[in-house]
Amino acid sequence: MISDIREYRLPASFFSGNRKRLLEKLPERCCVVLFAGETVYMSEGAEYRFRPNRNFYYLAGVEQEDSVLLIRADGSNTQTTLFIHSNDPLKERWAGKRMTAAEAVERSGVDEVCFLETLEDALSAIIADQSITIASDKGVRLGPASRFVDRVEGSRGEDSVRLVSRILARFRMVKQSCEIEMIRRAIELTDLSIREALVLLRSGTCELGLFSAMNCAMTRFGCLEPAFPTIVAAGDNAFFLHHSEPCGKPIAKGVMIQIDVGAAVAGLCADISRAYPSAGTFSARQSALYDAVLGCLDQTIRMIRPGVLLSDINKAFREAASEALFHLGLISGKDSTEVGGYVWHSVTHHLGMDVHDACVRDLPIEVGAVLAVEPGIYIREWEMGFRIEDDVLVTGEGCVILSSFIPRDRFEVEALLGMSGGM
Repeated sequence: MISDIREYRLPASFFSGNRKRLLEKLPERCCVVLFAGETVYMSEGAEYRFRPNRNFYYLAGVEQEDSVLLIRADGSNTQTTLFIHSNDPLKERWAGKRMTAAEAVERSGVDEVCFLETLEDALSAIIADQSITIASDKGVRLGPASRFVDRVEGSRGEDSVRLVSRILARFRMVKQSCEIEMIRRAIELTDLSIREALVLLRSGTCELGLFSAMNCAMTRFGCLEPAFPTIVAAGDNAFFLHHSEPCGKPIAKGVMIQIDVGAAVAGLCADISRAYPSAGTFSARQSALYDAVLGCLDQTIRMIRPGVLLSDINKAFREAASEALFHLGLISGKDSTEVGGYVWHSVTHHLGMDVHDACVRDLPIEVGAVLAVEPGIYIREWEMGFRIEDDVLVTGEGCVILSSFIPRDRFEVEALLGMSGGM
């Protein structure tokens, strides 16, 4: 792995190919308008790190705020224009260097780059031309995309904008080879961050120590923001699935530690969960639950193949969990509805440019899909619960585990913690 993962980029041909595929699903005479989105302010004078609308990024390949992509098509003729901020030296003095027009063309493969000062005239002309079908994406929250759709519908009438989110979701469900390569790199960086954190178990640590060690490792290699907020939850805190405030008190000996972490490389995400005994070795009860969860993971992964639905995978997990819980003496029968008291979340989701990536849930999975598989069992009467999660790539024969090199077998985990010193 290189020292700065920001040097990894998806090729411009990836983005231009995505634009071409989208136009094949739209009327011959149309204009696609997509917005990167606006910055969100943390406080006066301070902004959160910008992350563009993922459908915009999937087609444009740039991550600069306020950017807008226009794809005009008229039969076989197409023109792709990217609108970005101009390189104003005074504004750059305060906000940092902006992407140049040449850099934007290199990254996105668009035909031309214009500055945002000319955007309004372009949008007004498009809206006024009633012969053009306008396609867009409202985005996930109020912003320039939703305001544009409202503006067009106010001028042309309700439902006059062709929304492309479902089309792009179907595209994004199947990963291209360059995307899969970046997911692999994200998983490698995630593994590195986990191993660096486990070193802290040598002398005892806290949730905050493990949390900061993983985030520090990812940042040091150029992942300035993880794929999602890192989770470290020891003992009872694991009953809060997205435990977001890592505790600064020492982790008690004899409890399980849940981690859920993922790096992002070139816009593609990893999502890995592991559970570790704070003592360095598993107790008998911890071993029983760990083997049960791991068995559910293996059983669920074995049934993943092209043609199955996400609901089929979830059903398979619940069946596996029911059998495991029955053998643990926690429910009265393998088909008992009591399983719902111990299984709190679905077992799988698509993984890609979002950690819970765009998908059409009622469509079967295809070759090239990447899924995060995360069975979890939570037993309050045992004061213990956790999940184990791997990322898998769907192949013609079934699937392969992209994260198989991150130890998860119980004896491998104990050996890893032994190298780390235990607590």
